[in-house]
Amino acid sequence: MATSPSPGNTRADAATGITVIVTASLAALYGVMVLITGAFIFVNRLTADAVTIPQPVAVDIEVESATQTHLTEGTFRMADITVAGIPDGVRALLASSSVLDTVAHLAVVFGVIMLCVSLLRGRPFMPAMVRTLIVTSFALVISGMLSTGLLAFANMEIAHLLDLPGFPMAGTLDFTAAFVGLALALVAAVFTIGQRMQRDTEGLV
Repeated sequence: MATSPSPGNTRADAATGITVIVTASLAALYGVMVLITGAFIFVNRLTADAVTIPQPVAVDIEVESATQTHLTEGTFRMADITVAGIPDGVRALLASSSVLDTVAHLAVVFGVIMLCVSLLRGRPFMPAMVRTLIVTSFALVISGMLSTGLLAFANMEIAHLLDLPGFPMAGTLDFTAAFVGLALALVAAVFTIGQRMQRDTEGLV
């Protein structure tokens, strides 16, 4: 005897569909914003007379003990600086870093949209989703590491060119995107197991 789905299940399916569509739409909107912003930063770093970048610094904070609770010491470690007369080689490093950073963000957007599509189809463990996760993870690892590395080289070169107190020959390495990519690679492995279980389940029906 066939049974019809309960109203509760229908509402849950409709709510899931709406949530997935909204998520995909927001991801697409974010992707467009990232693409436009990335293009602007790329052009600005290549052509602008003065370029604003995050730069490691080492500037002590002036301390005043005027109250009971007061600052005893402090150092600024990062500042946004605007530099004119940057050589073409450093501009290329900065522009390449911005491109790779944009690629990392777009890779995440692509992965989210593909996951939403697979959820709407009711087959989250389809082979295309596994491939998407693998591509996204590699894009995050490679572009994330290269982006932070190129920016660090540019920071050190700018500090050398400025030759000012408080601007050490140092760069900040941020491997957050790379670690997220490695986590997505593990998720891809989980999806591979889920895909195998889904095939086995369909074979029993």
